[in-house]
Amino acid sequence: MRIHYLDQHPNHFLVSSTAESRVPVAANIPTLYALEDHVPAEDLTREGATLIIGERNMATPLGLECLKHCVYLNTIYHSYPRISSKAPPLDGSIKPEDFEHHLNSMRNLPLFGELNHVAVLAKAASESPALIIQPGPSFDPAFIKAMADRCVTIAIGRTLPGLLEHGIVPDIVYQQDTSRNSWDVCFRMLKGRRLNSVLVTNPVGHIWDYFPCFAKIYKSWNYFPFEADRFPHVLDSIAPSTTTGALSLALHLGCNPVVLHGGDFGAPVPDGSPAARLGVSYFGQIEEDGLLVFKPLPHLHHAILLHQPDGSGIRTSADYLSASQWIKRKALSLGETRPEVKLYDHSSTGMLCVSSVIEPFRPEALGGRSRRLEIRGYNAPFTWTDFARELARRYATIRRIIAQSGRTPESSLTNPYNSLYTGMAQFGAGPFDLTPEQKTLALARADEVIATLQGILATAPGD
Repeated sequence: MRIHYLDQHPNHFLVSSTAESRVPVAANIPTLYALEDHVPAEDLTREGATLIIGERNMATPLGLECLKHCVYLNTIYHSYPRISSKAPPLDGSIKPEDFEHHLNSMRNLPLFGELNHVAVLAKAASESPALIIQPGPSFDPAFIKAMADRCVTIAIGRTLPGLLEHGIVPDIVYQQDTSRNSWDVCFRMLKGRRLNSVLVTNPVGHIWDYFPCFAKIYKSWNYFPFEADRFPHVLDSIAPSTTTGALSLALHLGCNPVVLHGGDFGAPVPDGSPAARLGVSYFGQIEEDGLLVFKPLPHLHHAILLHQPDGSGIRTSADYLSASQWIKRKALSLGETRPEVKLYDHSSTGMLCVSSVIEPFRPEALGGRSRRLEIRGYNAPFTWTDFARELARRYATIRRIIAQSGRTPESSLTNPYNSLYTGMAQFGAGPFDLTPEQKTLALARADEVIATLQGILATAPGD
């Protein structure tokens, strides 16, 4: 998709995709945010978003918003599918599941009968204020303590060590990240103790290692085929933004208003710093017939430098910008569909308030609402043992074929068996020959999965 925002036409965008010529649309925030609903997702995935903008328009708040929104579109459609094993694969091919995720899902199996499902928390905090606690520079323990008696507190996992250090125990901890390092950074201090908080988390995370540490654990969605119950997808988010998932959770709980605290989505740049110019080296900015042409490719750039219309500079990243743009778009949508729900920002940069319906937080915004949260239980008869036995049998068959032929069997290319080939360049539309090193790795991974399944089956009730 190409967005033309020309100086001679400041009231219109000219938008084109691979399937159509330039279409004039009104140049405003609602139109900008709605573009992704009208452009085929496969076009954004394949081509990304390019901004062609006049120099005068670039100096306006709307011009800068166009740039930030292109970063957002390129991140979630054009870059994430290339760097995230959980993102939609390109060109219709299948992609190997992350091996660590798969091992976690096996080790979580014996716990699934005791886990809760986040769907049962619908409206569990209806009309209660929520405070989403994020780990940015604005993180303020004194503010959080002052608000804790008035709000349901939802803490991003990485804030937990700092909260406990100040004697603050949140109502809910939200953990979307799944890596071993992330879970250890967030929860290592909990080993040997139990926190009177509930955890809402991705079901492929390290639940098995931290299960005793929380009062209850809610999984974000159904995961295994043996789960007979079916819930709608209730939490929407942009992987890997934990903040957007936490906001979705607060809305699912029925919270109102929602205060986003500590999420600066960047850091101010000192006046006079070379960074206080619009990220020239980070975007590959070029001049073409008096126009500025941007095609932000976030996976190539770890830092993005923004020059705000008021003269201030912000150092940020593609992930931060994507999360902030998603939240702003969500707030605009809520204003149309659920105008009674209000979002507020409490941060030093105020990035959520720029070109947005989100306002800075003031204590009077809570009105007379009181804090309430109903912790509901959930139970379902999962027959995971038969599932685990069948998995172990299939992995043993796959292992035998790989050992004998050095080639991937067709049956191993579907989820979850494809995790054996995580990171292998030949993985694509069909079977392929393994190099000696790849064969050794695939066999080792198969052995690890089989041993894990045999270990949990050995402790299964009745066995």
